[in-house]
Amino acid sequence: VSNRIGRKPIMILGTFVSTAGLIWFGLAGNFASAAAARALAGLLNGIIVAWKCMLGESCDSLTQGRVMSYMSLAWGVGCIAGPTIGGVLSQPCSTWPGLPGCEVGGFLQFRYL
Repeated sequence: VSNRIGRKPIMILGTFVSTAGLIWFGLAGNFASAAAARALAGLLNGIIVAWKCMLGESCDSLTQGRVMSYMSLAWGVGCIAGPTIGGVLSQPCSTWPGLPGCEVGGFLQFRYL
């Protein structure tokens, strides 16, 4: 698809879908809604393929291997740091009850937002 309409629209659409899916996941009130949010965000976010194509086309053959290894490093750091930060910040009103937004009807009442 990115060969026909370009890489930039795919990157923008993928970023938008990922953001919308993560917000929907954070606001999910039950497991079915959370699973649907993650499934939709995963199905419509093909950004990694367009990202690799853009990197491959914008680098010469001497720097391409180094740039691709940086992408893999960033992916690995994100896979470690993301769940760690998410776990620390999940259920903020149970962990830190005095936070603003923890009152009844506050936005921090959502477990994973």
